[in-house]
Amino acid sequence: MKKYYIIIGVVVLGVIVFNLRNSMLSKKEFDNIPVYSVKEGPLLISINESGTVESKDKIVLKSQVRGRNRIIRVVEEGRLVKKGDVLVELDSGELEEKEISQQIQVENADANLITARETLAITTNQVEADNEKAILTLKFAKLDLEKYIDGEYPQQLQQQEADIAIQSEELERNKDELVWSEKLADKSYITRSELQADELAVKKSMLNLQIAENKLAVLKKYTHPQQVELLKSDVKQAEMALDRTAKKGRADIIKTEANYRARQSEFNQQTSRLKDVREQLVFCKIIAPADGMVVYSKGSHRWDTREPLDVGVEVSERQNLLELPAQSNMIIKVSIPEASISKIKVGQAVLITIEGFPEQTFNGSVETIAILPDTSRSWMNPELKFYDCKITLNDPPDGIRPGNSCNAEIVLNKFDNVIYIPDQCVQIFKNQPIVFVMTKSGPERRNVETGLSNKIMVVIEEGLEVGVEVLLAPPLISEANDKETIK
Repeated sequence: MKKYYIIIGVVVLGVIVFNLRNSMLSKKEFDNIPVYSVKEGPLLISINESGTVESKDKIVLKSQVRGRNRIIRVVEEGRLVKKGDVLVELDSGELEEKEISQQIQVENADANLITARETLAITTNQVEADNEKAILTLKFAKLDLEKYIDGEYPQQLQQQEADIAIQSEELERNKDELVWSEKLADKSYITRSELQADELAVKKSMLNLQIAENKLAVLKKYTHPQQVELLKSDVKQAEMALDRTAKKGRADIIKTEANYRARQSEFNQQTSRLKDVREQLVFCKIIAPADGMVVYSKGSHRWDTREPLDVGVEVSERQNLLELPAQSNMIIKVSIPEASISKIKVGQAVLITIEGFPEQTFNGSVETIAILPDTSRSWMNPELKFYDCKITLNDPPDGIRPGNSCNAEIVLNKFDNVIYIPDQCVQIFKNQPIVFVMTKSGPERRNVETGLSNKIMVVIEEGLEVGVEVLLAPPLISEANDKETIK
């Protein structure tokens, strides 16, 4: 490593002291041109990126209270807490007033529900009574019809026929008496008035017989049909009344049942709202679900202007407030530029240095590589893309905490023996890597084949030998200034 840093120092010194770009070199200046002798030996190809220590397993605590609420108490960041400790308390005054108001709504809804339930019971009972009464009325109407047809009418008919028979016999008896009286009157055995009385009795009997016969005729022709139709109408009216009563009863029950369901729904709704308010009151206190160290959640974007957690600060629903990272399982999170992401593979070894642990290097390995770029890093330059990379930290030291800054050196390859030169010595001309080597006659362009680079040193696979001197600050060339003197 010491040799590695010496090489870096030489390269940086060469860049600072000599800047010969955009000019052609003359032979008088050859002795002052900085060069680098091609080396052969071990070389570590890696990518260095700064990162942050994070907990792989962490509990994120969010505000679950709807709307915006002020913090009235919050535990300080970095404090070790136990399961069940109150971490954040939000202002619950408005919710407490809402709970009282909602409790009144629930009680009113409960009273309405009880009334609706009793009304339904009364209506059901009344409908049953009305139906029974209508059924009984219909039954009596049918019985009246049957009684008249099979009982009263035959009895009336018999009575009228009996009256006619009696009047007929009475008439015959009075006629016989009149005949006898006429014989007696001819012999002057009875008076004229007695004879007239017998004549009157005959007339009266004849009239009574005629009246009885008329009554029988009226009974058969008028009274009987009329009474039958009337009783049939009563039966029909009773049937229709029963149908109306049944339909009205069903309608009344449906109506009262609908009202009961509405009151039940209202009660359930008001009860649910009360339950929700009480849940919101519970959410006003954020409780630690496990032991851990409190870490305040940061904004998801650099332009996030939300105030840090403190008493009086307003927070919104679903806003991340706190994190409880697990102390036993730490990872390193770094952002890899798009140009280097293709070189990173899962499982690659990583050398890690952590702030607060000087002169210590920890081992790790690449665990995951994000598929999509982190959009929060492109707010200044949309064309600049970075990919999150998570690195497993083997044997994390005691005292390490989430948020510690660190440096991750991802090892791409480790060569035991390879030819290499500083990366700044190589240019691309017409899609061909070139270098300028120092010869007796001056700088000479030479095509090379390059391999992996760690941004400081690049592997030379073909075109250079150990000991050859290459320009540290080669001139920039293009097709316009390409000359024969520079081969």
